[in-house]
Amino acid sequence: MADHAADQPAKGPLLTMDEAAEYLGISRRTLERLIVEAQLRRVHIGQAVRIPVSELDHFIATHLESEYGEEDADEDLPN
Repeated sequence: MADHAADQPAKGPLLTMDEAAEYLGISRRTLERLIVEAQLRRVHIGQAVRIPVSELDHFIATHLESEYGEEDADEDLPN
């Protein structure tokens, strides 16, 4: 996920930390951990912290699992 950070500008609306946590369906503490682990980028506007919706959507897209699961995805696919 870190490869995404510097090369693409954030787009779309900016959410507060609480709004971003709700958008992902996680706690604010989990959101903060994802930021500290550099899995999500944030924007500082003065003392306010905002999360771009495009960053949340990218996070979701990169963490989707197939219906077969990651481990056995190739084994059960039809030829």
